[in-house]
Amino acid sequence: MTILLAGAGGFIGGHLVADLLSAGHDVRAVDKKPESQWYQLHDAAENVVADCSDPQDAHKMSIGTEEIYNLAADMGGMGFIENNKAECMLSVLTCSWRPATPAPAASSTAARRASTPATSRPTRMSRP
Repeated sequence: MTILLAGAGGFIGGHLVADLLSAGHDVRAVDKKPESQWYQLHDAAENVVADCSDPQDAHKMSIGTEEIYNLAADMGGMGFIENNKAECMLSVLTCSWRPATPAPAASSTAARRASTPATSRPTRMSRP
């Protein structure tokens, strides 16, 4: 299974990439920051510098994937979030929208497997 992880260059995103790879998944790790600024790079992942707030990049990155985990967000602390709510949500909405895709994408605020019913609780990943 190929999984797109947007925000892979962040602290949490980098750890999630590692967990998904160790679980045997193919991972397309995407972040808009240059790779030199990523917290972690994983050779086993397809590491891509792209901006998923751009609809064309978001669509291109999602091609061939079965699940999306969106941990990408424009962040700058609570003051920034409160004053820029629409801008902060833009990357979440853009990356989560997939035309002609029957299963919903997941975001970091509601991460769950796309094939899991909404009433189910997400499965915890085991730690080594």
